[in-house]
Amino acid sequence: MATVDEVINWVKTLVDKINKEGIAKDEIKKWIKKNYWGKIISWKMDGKGFFLVITKDGVAKLGTGDYPSPEVTMVISPDSFMELLKKDPYSGLKEFLGTNKLVIRGNLNEANKFLKIFQNF
Repeated sequence: MATVDEVINWVKTLVDKINKEGIAKDEIKKWIKKNYWGKIISWKMDGKGFFLVITKDGVAKLGTGDYPSPEVTMVISPDSFMELLKKDPYSGLKEFLGTNKLVIRGNLNEANKFLKIFQNF
């Protein structure tokens, strides 16, 4: 079974790859339009909140706690999130929403775009 700490480690690894290796720079620029400063994706798992901030310049930062107004918050178990990463983003989100494994607070499209860009990193 996956734990919240394992998911946080996945996000930390993603942050390192974005900041040190410059992964997905072009995809980030397409996702974050020039009029925006960045995107915030947050998670709520087993009572713990954490979030990822990605700027339009391709800089990423992991934060803990509940961010006041992210683009999207995914309320999901650690196991379900790790399983979601293995699926096509659109059909995975649809399936998990339909089976109540996932609750989306905010913009579902942002969750889809995030998963499309980063699920394979």
